[in-house]
Amino acid sequence: MGGWQARKRYDKLIFLSPDSARTAFSAFSEELELNKWVTLPYHGRIGLFHSDNAFSKELPKNALSVVIKDETAYMPITVRSRRSGDKIVLNKDQPFTKKVSRLFVDKKIPDEERRKACIVTDGEGRILWVPGYAQSVWLSENDKEQTRYRLIYIK
Repeated sequence: MGGWQARKRYDKLIFLSPDSARTAFSAFSEELELNKWVTLPYHGRIGLFHSDNAFSKELPKNALSVVIKDETAYMPITVRSRRSGDKIVLNKDQPFTKKVSRLFVDKKIPDEERRKACIVTDGEGRILWVPGYAQSVWLSENDKEQTRYRLIYIK
């Protein structure tokens, strides 16, 4: 087939050209600085802002935004690629964790998208957010809660 590949993704069959089939994904990690954007290697950008920053309230429609509850996350906040064994706490009533890999399987996310996903962690290494897929108990979408920082992701 001249290097072309066919891949099955749940209920779809996808044909990949030789160039797109060879896409390599490399690990990345970068600390988020306050009021600065970080361009992600595969798509989009992410930033950490003061929750009272007027800019953070005027976002494009495709932006995802969450606030960090006061005194629950420790600095520095880091964005990185997914690692084997990553776990996230999703339910405040149950102190159980869920593997990020299982989260992707449950949501039927294709392998290529899983490798592109970014993970946001705090200074203790706890996963706070998997933008577009899940947020931990230490984050909120509610502006009325006592918050100091806002994470914004634009794909």
